[in-house]
Amino acid sequence: MPGGEWSSLAASWPSLARRCGGAVPFRILSVEDLIADRMGQYASGAAPEMGEQAAILFALHPGLDRAYLERRIRDESCGG
Repeated sequence: MPGGEWSSLAASWPSLARRCGGAVPFRILSVEDLIADRMGQYASGAAPEMGEQAAILFALHPGLDRAYLERRIRDESCGG
């Protein structure tokens, strides 16, 4: 998605919140949570392509919280 479209989306968030009663009705997941979700899907065996998505997200975010990520992956993949 070109930068202009992202800027337009980000600019619309405050108006979305106002239409939903003034409070933000959703939370934005961290990249660690996204990676853990993909790894859980991959570990289930039902979505092997999710392993590749997780690897790409990991490569794109070198500064992520690895300790938190490890905990989340264990939770998502029943490796607890």
